[in-house]
Amino acid sequence: MQRLSITKQGQVRYELKTPYRDGTDYRLVRMYSSHQSISLAN
Repeated sequence: MQRLSITKQGQVRYELKTPYRDGTDYRLVRMYSSHQSISLAN
């Protein structure tokens, strides 16, 4: 099962293996190509 996908907005969607207690089952990760780094989006 692949848990990473790209959204239409260009963000990386990471599906959590186990959902959080509040029901969250994915995180969005924003890629910055100019610095080749990753930061988590809230």
